Amino acid sequence: MVKKYIVDLNENEVSQLQTLIKKGKHKARTITRANILLMASEGETDKANSQASEQKILNRVLH
Repeated sequence: MVKKYIVDLNENEVSQLQTLIKKGKHKARTITRANILLMASEGETDKANSQASEQKILNRVLH
């Protein structure tokens, strides 16, 4: 069963999360959670979030 959570972020919150991700000076878990929050605010499902998170982690490790 795919759960869908409604995440409603304002512009300031989105900006803060994007800055956190771009700097990359935080723990990997924090960055991953920030990505998940941003994707959820755009209406992505949990399954899409987990697949995208796995892909981003692989890209980070391989490059």
